[in-house]
Amino acid sequence: MKNLQITADWILNNFSHTASCSGDGTVSIFCDFCDIKWNDLALEGITYEYGEEYQDEIGESEAEYYFNLTDIIEIAPTFYKKMMEINDSNANLKK
Repeated sequence: MKNLQITADWILNNFSHTASCSGDGTVSIFCDFCDIKWNDLALEGITYEYGEEYQDEIGESEAEYYFNLTDIIEIAPTFYKKMMEINDSNANLKK
């Protein structure tokens, strides 16, 4: 039997979700209901706010997560770099 090693970085970079960073270091992830447990697993060990589950415009369930960008530096370095670029870009737009 083959053992798989799944990291938080792999989940956050490969699972289907919408991720954004507001320019103030807050990351938002919106995901389908079927990916909630995977996002819970990826974010285990950091402080995050779990937004309410809701129905999208076509009636499918979605969920949202909010957390500080600096909290994922160690658990998801590749995802951190990607979100940092978006954060910096959005911060520059606010100036």
